[in-house]
Amino acid sequence: MKKVIGDRDYIDYLRAFRYPLSGEFAMRTATLPDLRIPSDWGLEIGVLSEAWRNMGPNAVCQVEIADRYDHKHQDLSAEDA
Repeated sequence: MKKVIGDRDYIDYLRAFRYPLSGEFAMRTATLPDLRIPSDWGLEIGVLSEAWRNMGPNAVCQVEIADRYDHKHQDLSAEDA
């Protein structure tokens, strides 16, 4: 995407997350009224985008939840390829 649209702070922000589509996130309840939470397939990117829009990139961080945590990676099926 960066090759197509060039340098964008927003793209760098999204690229900073190791697993942006994992569905694992936490936030303070005080931030919820300011966020438009998507109700469709774009939940993870939507929440990150809303955090970017409302609080800026310096208010969001990624943390390790354990020393050894393996996300359940799955191979693509023939239908997905």
